[in-house]
Amino acid sequence: MNEYINLHAEFKSLHFPDKPFGFVSAMAKNSLAHQMRFSVESLENKLESQGEPRVLQFEIDESSCECESGWSLYANGRLAASGSVAFARQCFEQGEWEFRDLCEAAVSSSSEALSRDEFRLLRAARAIAAVGA
Repeated sequence: MNEYINLHAEFKSLHFPDKPFGFVSAMAKNSLAHQMRFSVESLENKLESQGEPRVLQFEIDESSCECESGWSLYANGRLAASGSVAFARQCFEQGEWEFRDLCEAAVSSSSEALSRDEFRLLRAARAIAAVGA
C-alpha cells in the first residue's frame, strides 16, 4: 500500500542572484518573491547606469493560492510584463539572471528611456507613494 503513496513534491534547485549570508539573511532572501523584487531593482539600476533610465514597479498578486498567484511589472507607469509565479520559478531554475533578462527584454520593447529629470521625478513620486501605502 505504501508503494504508490508519494506526496513529496520535488523542486529543482533555484539560482538566486541575491545570495544570503547567515541564518537570518537566508530566512529573508530564500523567498522567491524577494528574489523577483531584487531582480527588478537590479534591472532598474542597470538601465540607469547604461543611460536608459526607467522607473520600474513590481507587484505580486498573492490573493489566491501560491500555484495560481501572478506578478506584474510596470515601466514608467505602464504594464510591461506579467506572468505566473510558477513561470518565474522556472526562470530561477534555469539561472540566476534569467528572470531579470526576461524583464529587461519586456521593458525595452514596451517603454522609452526617460530624461534624467523625468527619472528623478518619477522615482520621488514612487517613494512618496510607498510612504503613504
